[in-house]
Amino acid sequence: MKMQRLRVGVLMAAAVMMAGTVAHARPGKGGEGKHGPPMLRPEMVDRLADKLGLEDQVARSLKELAYEAQEKAIELGAEVRQARLKLRRMLDSDNPDEGDVLDQVERVGELKTALKKHRVRLMLAVRRQLTPEQLRSLKQLMRKRHHKERGARGQRGMDRDDKGGGEERSYRRERSRERRR
Repeated sequence: MKMQRLRVGVLMAAAVMMAGTVAHARPGKGGEGKHGPPMLRPEMVDRLADKLGLEDQVARSLKELAYEAQEKAIELGAEVRQARLKLRRMLDSDNPDEGDVLDQVERVGELKTALKKHRVRLMLAVRRQLTPEQLRSLKQLMRKRHHKERGARGQRGMDRDDKGGGEERSYRRERSRERRR
């Protein structure tokens, strides 16, 4: 009986890990990635400032927010990966302790939730600094970008109407690499 409970626990943990792998490999709907809304990157602020008509002070503030958020996201992402590795190591042992395995599954979930909350906090902080018109314009640009990216998949990061734009291509390549991690 105890062995069967252990098998069920290990199977549940493996299922959770597999679900995480599937979620990791396939971005969510509405432009969301594996851990919530897309991160605002400092280089994005520079491009968006003109398009949204941001004042210099607001653009500088958003850029600083983006740098701070990126630092924290890197830390949280590393913690998620370390916790997953620890879980895999536990499951790979000859006689995994069910309680320890399930505790580690809980830890992985907590860290992923912390990363999602971090991204949502950034999104809310950005929204507080934009006017309603700028926010509408940003949403429209994000939708347009999302559709453009989805239409260009399979073309190795190049837009169909790309006439150079190496910076934009390299930005998309970097995002694509992050999605695969």
